[in-house]
Amino acid sequence: MKNFFFYSDYGMFNVRCLFLLLLMILALNVEIIAQTIIKFNRENDKTTGKAEDDIPIFDEVGWIHFYLTGYYSKWEAEQNQLDPSRVGVKHEYGDTATWRGVKCWSTKNLLSPKDSVMYGPHYRQDKKYNRLFEYYNQYHLSYVPRLRMAFANSGNLDRNEDVCEIKTVYRYIDQNTGLYNDTTFLSRTLKVEDFDTTGDFKYFYFAINPDISWYNYYPDRYMENPPSLENYIDWESDTGVQFIVNWLRTDTLCRLYIDFVEVYDMDGWNNYLMSPVMTIEIMKEYISDYMDWKYIPFLSSQIRLTTLDNYFPVTIIDSLFREAGAPSLLPEVERYNITTTPGYEIPNKWIRKKHLFQSMEWNTGDFSYEEE
Repeated sequence: MKNFFFYSDYGMFNVRCLFLLLLMILALNVEIIAQTIIKFNRENDKTTGKAEDDIPIFDEVGWIHFYLTGYYSKWEAEQNQLDPSRVGVKHEYGDTATWRGVKCWSTKNLLSPKDSVMYGPHYRQDKKYNRLFEYYNQYHLSYVPRLRMAFANSGNLDRNEDVCEIKTVYRYIDQNTGLYNDTTFLSRTLKVEDFDTTGDFKYFYFAINPDISWYNYYPDRYMENPPSLENYIDWESDTGVQFIVNWLRTDTLCRLYIDFVEVYDMDGWNNYLMSPVMTIEIMKEYISDYMDWKYIPFLSSQIRLTTLDNYFPVTIIDSLFREAGAPSLLPEVERYNITTTPGYEIPNKWIRKKHLFQSMEWNTGDFSYEEE
């Protein structure tokens, strides 16, 4: 009897260990198991005649949908748009330069403070997310702009002296009055101490803490019942969002170099900007392991080409699908030039410059808009 209980306790011990091991495996592979269960239930529904249309749930396409509906644009400072009526970076003062091997825009030959050393591009942005799944708060679309700049301090200026002012300004026409209105979303004055002391390029946000350096078109108090912006025209010439750099120096002891300005959304493409290689690898794994190709028509139907900020995310996701051997999310007929004519930013005419995944352009966000 004694031996019986000994072996029984030992057996129970083994059972407990096995159970704990299974729990650990479940915890480590919860995503994989969840996907397996989802697919099994889908297949079971087919055999019992309960399957619905090919409309997936979040677990089946959610992460791809999440990135597909993100926003990102990159605007090279040296790309000087000479026609002020068109979309693009513009300049009142300064000149092109090459600093530390980087082609950029500079304050070369400026002897006094100047506004609009850089401004533009004047383009319409989406005001809310175009996302299907309900638990996304559509009106919490927040944009983060940042500039990559360098500063050459040949005059050993005091660290507390002002260098430049950066601003994000939204311009629109009020249909009720026909008047232009300018709203400053963000602004910051940069001092000598803010720049890299060696003269290297660095990123500048509109606040010291990047987590609070964002803007949106709906104040928090309007999130539940947002007002209509239908009376705001922001798709015509000289309207929309622009990023401005004003020069504040009164001497020639230093020079500012502007490489580019980027803007991205806080709940989507921010993950890519913070860790591009890791984000791409995660998306590749998700596409190859979990995605069901039958949902490609659904994903294609969710693409909303309503702003230039759609271009990069959609192109990257489509490139990853093609890399995995899946059909493209974009019809061939949609790969033409993107127009820079105000009011026609919707990229119904696309161009795929080359396979972004193979060219490494996906890692840097290095793309440009073609003129008509």
